[in-house]
Amino acid sequence: MKIDLPIGERLRLVAAQEDSSTYRLVLTGTLDHLAAPALAEAVRGFFLSGTVVILDLDGVQIYDPSVTMDLIALRREATKTGACLHFGGEEHESGARPRRHSRLGLLSVVRR
Repeated sequence: MKIDLPIGERLRLVAAQEDSSTYRLVLTGTLDHLAAPALAEAVRGFFLSGTVVILDLDGVQIYDPSVTMDLIALRREATKTGACLHFGGEEHESGARPRRHSRLGLLSVVRR
């Protein structure tokens, strides 16, 4: 099942459940300070105890660096609820491996 949500005027989120406890949220468009609050609210809806949420940023064409702190705070919120938030992108052949997202400079584990 896929959910397609507009986040503001220039950002779109497509959510897909990969398995019973993993959700991949694919972003496309412009991620800026105007979209950050609505994005955070949408992502919070996937934070359930034991879930893994992968926020896929590969489709973001314009990234405002001021959003980085919002994403870090969102990761902390996920941890408090018992969920795991990872920043990821394209699928990797290995099951899980560390990768640094080029736009965020954050180390995250991406699971397939």
